Order: sequence, then structure tokens, then C-alpha cells
Amino acid sequence: MLIPGLILVGTYAVLALGRLPGLRLDRTGAAVVGAILMVAFGGLSFDAAVQAVNFRTLVLLFGMMVLVAHLQLSGFFSRVARFVALRVHHPVALIFAVSASAGVLSALSSTIPYASCSRRWSSK
Repeated sequence: MLIPGLILVGTYAVLALGRLPGLRLDRTGAAVVGAILMVAFGGLSFDAAVQAVNFRTLVLLFGMMVLVAHLQLSGFFSRVARFVALRVHHPVALIFAVSASAGVLSALSSTIPYASCSRRWSSK
């Protein structure tokens, strides 16, 4: 039980930090590596790991990522950012406009568009 506990704590530490310093391992990679280590070190059987996967959720997330990738490539998020930036001229109003547009985009699809729009707005 000590090794699976250490794997769990290590995985959550990387999730909290956002990446593993010194390696090119982000949150998604940390979750996958943590799952592999749990199965490899006996913290979870392979059958239990397969049963824990909700394939409907994976298909939904994959579909959302494909949709958002196409929206990104088409310039949709840049247009939303430009639309907001051109119409709002006060910093406080900009905060509200960005929050509202990100909220609408998140409600329509998922949290992935919010991250994409935030990157667009922060780079300008």
C-alpha cells in the first residue's frame, strides 16, 4: 500500500503544479503515467482499471476536442477575442466581457474553449 500511495501523492503533486519540473510532462501525461504505474505496481488490477474507464465520456471529450480544434483552426476564437476587444474600452468592463464570453463558450461546449480564448487574449 505504500507504493500506490506514493504514486497517488506524486501524481496529484504534478497535477497541482501543472507540469513535472525538468521533464516535458503535463497534467494529462501525469495522469496517464500515474495510471500505468498503479497497474504496474499492483495498486490496481488491469481488469479494474479497464472497468474504471467510462468510454462514453472519452468519446464525448474526444469529440469536443476535435470540434474545438476545428474552431481554433478556423479562427473562431480569434474573432471572438477581437470582437470583445474592439467593443470594450474600459479595463473593468473588459474583465466582465471576457468572463461573460468565456462563460458562454464554456457553457456551449466545454472548458477547452475557455483555455483557448484565454491564450488568445493574454497574447495580445
